[in-house]
Amino acid sequence: LNAEVNDIERISFLIQEAKQSGLEILPPDINKSFVAFTPEGDQIRFGLEAVKNVGTEITKAIIEERTRRGPFQSFEEVLTRIQHKDLNKKSIESLIKAGAFETLGIERNQALQNIDDILRFTNASKKSGAPNAASSLFGAAMPTAALKLKPEPPATNAEKLTWEKELIGFYLSEHPLMAHAEHLKTAMAKPIAELMSIKNENLVVRTAGVVSKMKKIFTKAGQPMIFATIED
Repeated sequence: LNAEVNDIERISFLIQEAKQSGLEILPPDINKSFVAFTPEGDQIRFGLEAVKNVGTEITKAIIEERTRRGPFQSFEEVLTRIQHKDLNKKSIESLIKAGAFETLGIERNQALQNIDDILRFTNASKKSGAPNAASSLFGAAMPTAALKLKPEPPATNAEKLTWEKELIGFYLSEHPLMAHAEHLKTAMAKPIAELMSIKNENLVVRTAGVVSKMKKIFTKAGQPMIFATIED
């Protein structure tokens, strides 16, 4: 997986292979992920750097702080202990959407809807060197003022999958087509991988997928034409 990290299609294929072999690929986690894919017991943990908009420097800062002072006990701790310029709107939003804060009790949509308050809290912390933190017995920064997030409806499963695709490059937890697996089986839709090996260009086949890209052009005759990319 680490050797193929720049090839999204290959990574997606390998993850499907792993799942079919009963090997679970765990999502990014602020307390458990390292830079790249790492073994975690009998499973594999997704690396933080693979999340879009989360660069090498902020990833290193998170891991170094976690190694030095122990796991983050709350979302506020992350925001006060990570005193790095790259902990900004883009990286925080991306980590929220990827579900990296879920084990700290942070619901994705609620956090996204409260992003302005989160940024104000973060900026105040940076300006005064974690003003809301007090030193614990073990030297970890323990926030004394809590960040209050206004209630919001939780993210739907469809939204979570869309964010995974946007930030990781593929669907990690499940594919949107999985909900329609029985219907596709009844409709006898062939997998795209099987279509790629068909040599007979005149054969009529049925397949199914999610439209991931569309490009509209005009022919020389001025007629509109669309190229669509689907994936399963």
